[in-house]
Order: sequence, then C-alpha cells, then structure tokens
Amino acid sequence: MPEKKTTIEHYIIPFPRDTSKRVTIIGAGIIGTSIARQLLLDNPDLEIILLEKEPELGYHQSGRNSGVLHSGINQKPGSLKARFAIEGNRLIREYSKKHGVKFEQCGTIVIARNKKEEKIIKTLYEWGNKAGVPELQLLNRRELLEYEPYAQGYMALRSPTGSIIDSEGLLKQVGKEAIKLGTKLIFATTVKGVQDGRILTNRGRFDPGFLINSAGLYADKIAHTMEIGKRYTIIPFRGDYYEVEGITVNSMIYQPPDLNFPFLGVHLTKGINGGVHAGPTATLSFGREEYNKGINIKESIEMVFTPNFWRMVMSKEFINLLKNNARTSFIPRVFLEQIKSITTQEVTLDDLKPFRSGIRAQVVDFTGKLVKEFLIKVEQNRINIINAVSPGFTSSFAFAKHISRIVNTRIK
Repeated sequence: MPEKKTTIEHYIIPFPRDTSKRVTIIGAGIIGTSIARQLLLDNPDLEIILLEKEPELGYHQSGRNSGVLHSGINQKPGSLKARFAIEGNRLIREYSKKHGVKFEQCGTIVIARNKKEEKIIKTLYEWGNKAGVPELQLLNRRELLEYEPYAQGYMALRSPTGSIIDSEGLLKQVGKEAIKLGTKLIFATTVKGVQDGRILTNRGRFDPGFLINSAGLYADKIAHTMEIGKRYTIIPFRGDYYEVEGITVNSMIYQPPDLNFPFLGVHLTKGINGGVHAGPTATLSFGREEYNKGINIKESIEMVFTPNFWRMVMSKEFINLLKNNARTSFIPRVFLEQIKSITTQEVTLDDLKPFRSGIRAQVVDFTGKLVKEFLIKVEQNRINIINAVSPGFTSSFAFAKHISRIVNTRIK
C-alpha cells in the first residue's frame, strides 16, 4: 500500500452549471475507476467526476486483495457473480496484455482430501460448466501431481483461466486511462451523504448529476442517506495473510469452500512478484478499516447494535465459522495446520512471515443472512452498488459495462 501523500491533484470547484451530462462516482477503487473509464469509452460527451477520500489509489480493498483473477467456479450458474467473473476475467487478461500490467494465467486448483470434499469439487465442476467457465478438468492423483507436485489430495478440480495479477498496477493503469479520457479524479474528498439532491463532502456540496455510489466499505452508509437499501448493512471481515518462505507452488491451491458461506478459506497463492502467500482468514473486524486488528469503538458500537448483526450471529454454524477463523487468525500454529493440510512440503512457524491484511465488505440483510450476490439498487438518476464483494475485483470490467449500459439508457 502506498505511503500517504498530502498533494491534492484535483479540486472540486469550479464545475459547469449544466449537470445534464454529469456523472459523479463515489469511490475510486477498481470498480469506480473502471466505471469512469467505461462511461467515457461509451459516451465521450459525459462529464465524469470521480471522488476518492484518500490521497492516492489503492488504500483499501482494491489495493489489499489477494491479487487473484477468479475463473468463476465458485459462483452459482445464472448469477451476476458468475457472469461478471467469467467475462471480467477475460476482459482483464486482454487489457493487461495490451497495457503491460503484470499477470500470469497459472490456473486454479481445488483439492479433495475426502469424500465430502470430492462432492464439493464435483459440485463446483458442475456449476462451472453450466456457467461457461472454460476448459475445466477433474484430475486424479497422478494428474494433480503433474501440475502441483506437493499438493495434498487424491483428486482435484483445475480451472485454467484462474490467474494472478498485479492488482495495484491494474488499478493505477485504469485510473490513468480514465483521467486521459477526461475523468476529473478528485482525491482527499470524503462523501458524507446525499441530501436534497446534493452531494455533501468535507470540501463542500454540489449537484452530482447522475450519481453512482461505489464506496466499498461505506457504500451502505451513503445509500442509507438516500433512504436506499436500509435493510442491508456491511459487516466487515478481516482477511489475514502470511508469506510462506521455503516452498513453491505453480498456481493457486484451494481447499474446497463451505458452500453455505461466501468465504474461500486459507489457500496457497503464487505471488506475481515471486514467493507464496497463504490466506486469507475471515475474521470479524471491529472497524471497517482496522487492518491491524485494532478496534474502532464508534463503528463497533454501530455494528453490534444493528439487528442484522445479531440475527447473523444467532446461527450455530456461523458461530462455529467465526470461532475457527478467529483461532486461525490469532494463533499462528493453527494457521500452520491449515497450510500443512494443503501441501506436503515441510513448513515451520519460522517460515511464516506476516503479510498485509484486507477487509471484506460483507453485506448482511435484515434477516441476518450474508448476501452472496452482487447487490445494485437503481432508482431514477442514482445507482447504489451496495454489495460488490469478491470476486468484485475480477468482475470490475464486466461490472463497468453493465453500469454503463444503465447510465446510457437514462442520460440522453
């Protein structure tokens, strides 16, 4: 993550009075920047304003993710996530080749170590084929070892289009292109909400024209100021990683996920710049940007006093999930056990070096259920992207095309 800077590249004022062609986007993560770029590719006459509360790109989810382009195998056929992940994976690989963004199509492998896990990977194989994920393969033990000589498991699912990427490099390249096309990217501008049709920021208020809320971890709060999506609340989950020294992997090796929850569990990923990373966990975070396991008292109080939170934690299965992830996150020995369950290579506690953490903006509905699907609320000249959680990064280009089509049907 970049060091914070004090230089402000662009300023809010002055804007033209005519807002008929103005689109204001809140949040310059990969989805916000991709939308800005796509809108101008589709309609160069638009005035695009992109607001970012930090002084540089990549401070939060888009700069702290696992650096993976998912193939789409974990998504139910027919869902927006399945469609966007498959299309987005292809579009980003094509874009990266053209613009020199570092990536490698190394493939994804999901291992099975028992009959229950075998059933899960066969389900993923079926989902992936129905959704249109290219070239899926079920591997026996011998075939698995040809791809990953040290992998655990007696069979596996391989998805060749799974890739690793310089995620921060992609974000910055898309941001540069968006600016070149005409986007006004405005840093150090925190959006407080929308009131009486005007957007409120720490640097003043103005008419946003057509408004797109892609504020990531704070998308729900901004939507609520417009009386939109009030049944939904973002509950942050921290994902912790380790860098694992002394081992090698050729691709990405995943344990089979629990299909009842939208978390993928600890896995091994080949780093785009070398090395191997293990993670992430999915631990409840007491703050939306508490990457170092701190506590934001105000946000924690807000979280635990929402009915969404209490209905979520009433599930026995969910409590067990939280306990297991908390143990993995806070006890290195338990994290090590997870790694050893994936690879036969010798790994000790001395080989684990703390790596960056990220926070997942997990949306929970009023009944306490974790929302798995992308959640987009479109009302008149407002689009609120309330849930764009993983594989949001992979899906960003397809997401942008979808949003651009909506905007261009409403702005004549």
